[in-house]
Amino acid sequence: MSSIRFQRIADERDFEPFLRLLNASFPVPRGNSFLEDFPVWGFRGDETVFHLGGVRDGLLVSAAAARVARLKTPGGARVPVGLIGAVATHSCCRGEGLASRAVAKLLEWLSGQKVALVALWGSEHDLYRKLGFELCGIQRTLPLRGLELPVVPDSETRQGWTPALWQLLRERPLGLALEEQDRGWVEAHRNTRWYWRGEASRPTAYAALGKGIDLAGLVHEFGGQPDELRKLLAGIRREHPDAALLGHSSLIPFAGNSDGSHEYLCMARFMDLSNDPERVFRAFLPDARYPAPLTAEGPELVRRLFGGPGMPAPEGAEGRLPLPLWFWGLDGA
Repeated sequence: MSSIRFQRIADERDFEPFLRLLNASFPVPRGNSFLEDFPVWGFRGDETVFHLGGVRDGLLVSAAAARVARLKTPGGARVPVGLIGAVATHSCCRGEGLASRAVAKLLEWLSGQKVALVALWGSEHDLYRKLGFELCGIQRTLPLRGLELPVVPDSETRQGWTPALWQLLRERPLGLALEEQDRGWVEAHRNTRWYWRGEASRPTAYAALGKGIDLAGLVHEFGGQPDELRKLLAGIRREHPDAALLGHSSLIPFAGNSDGSHEYLCMARFMDLSNDPERVFRAFLPDARYPAPLTAEGPELVRRLFGGPGMPAPEGAEGRLPLPLWFWGLDGA
């Protein structure tokens, strides 16, 4: 069996087999494209995304990608983070450890980008744990039918993307800090339905429902004036009674005692913060009280700081653990 050569995909012509492998490896509906749900992994011809391909005998058999972004924190910091996604292996080569090798090579590249944290989403937890990742963070899912929402006329709920939503997304708390070069991939989501209230030039509230194979039936982006947002969610519930709200608890102040579920947000590992707990804490909450003494490193540090397997339930107060790690639906790779 010949060896596999991993190389960066830097030419758009070489990206075509990369996309074909993604379409074949994920549950993409016939006639659709992986990039309709994950346009952030499209080819841009610049240095913002690192596409990696593994080739054997002229056939692309392994794919993975990484990008660098800045994560907002409640303390006003912008922490450089790496995101990994689009990890796929050709059916002829599964079980050979290609995904592990590809992700390890992406971590080498991200190390050179001086990121503090790397996050990814995937069900192969044991595979990623061997690479230093751990489940962490908390996200809450609340069925809209369980929320106390007002009754509003159908005519007050507007649908479809409007350019003013871009600025609102840039102003949102937590999540990634969106840059102007991100606008293209945000607007390219084909299976996300946008809802808003108010004037098209300045909506008073907004929400996004669904993301194809990833977040079907979930309101995964939302914001605006709290009372207006509740009215907007009421309009969405009327059209989609089985929809649910996905978010960090601090972003859903109107949830009250509504029934819902909690699950881990992502898998993550630290990079250049040298497993220094206080330095990590200060990067996310520079003005908060450090909960010393805290000694941990590697995956245990991830669990302790962001909440993970074996850690107590979240307390949610500033200055205490876990830290409010959050990625919005469009952020998640």
